[in-house]
Amino acid sequence: MSEGAIAELESILAVADGFSESTMNDLTDPAWQQICTKTSNKLRAIHCLENEGYRTTSLSITGRGDLERALDLYQPHLVIHATVANTAEINLLSTHPVNVVLNPRANANLGFPLPPIAPLLKSQTNLLILTDNGLLISPNLLAELDFTYKIAKSQFGDAINPEPTDILKMVTSNICGVLNRDIYGYLEVGLPADFVVLNFKHPHLRATRHILASVVTRTTADDVLATVRQGTVLYRDSAFTFAQ
Repeated sequence: MSEGAIAELESILAVADGFSESTMNDLTDPAWQQICTKTSNKLRAIHCLENEGYRTTSLSITGRGDLERALDLYQPHLVIHATVANTAEINLLSTHPVNVVLNPRANANLGFPLPPIAPLLKSQTNLLILTDNGLLISPNLLAELDFTYKIAKSQFGDAINPEPTDILKMVTSNICGVLNRDIYGYLEVGLPADFVVLNFKHPHLRATRHILASVVTRTTADDVLATVRQGTVLYRDSAFTFAQ
């Protein structure tokens, strides 16, 4: 990296919590090694395998796929997309301390293949869900849960697997230790009070026989009564009051 590029990176890191470049193909291997060193105390993210071109371009330039290079040179905390990850790449992800962020609705809207959610779940890779691009889709995490669950069930090939808990964890407890030390994604005595209150009196929810499956597949923004972050109420429906 040039002195100017290093100075620019250092100015960014002075105010940023982390760093992400678009793809591994944007920079050389030595540059990625420099960035890894410079970001040693920051979160690192990278887009990998969103389409076949990410891998083939990296192979043609360096002889290695973009995911392999990322894990070796950049050591990211978050690998975004993995939409076209093959069996070897999924095995690689499962053996590294990395978190894979899925964005299936945005990928589908771009005409890319659906991510291999079932194989990733079987591999024990830590999976997260985000909505990716607000220009392509609505930033609706509940819709993302529903879509992800349906893809996974189709890939498993039955109506039972995966458990809805496995999908819900992608936006709750799987986040533990990734973004911030005070974000746990679950409730426990002594931990910060982070939770959402849902209205199960609405017609489409009140007859549910499986609460977690209903949360994943049938809840909408209109069902949210309150959102609490570290004990502070960020949102509360005007008709809802907390019991004393």
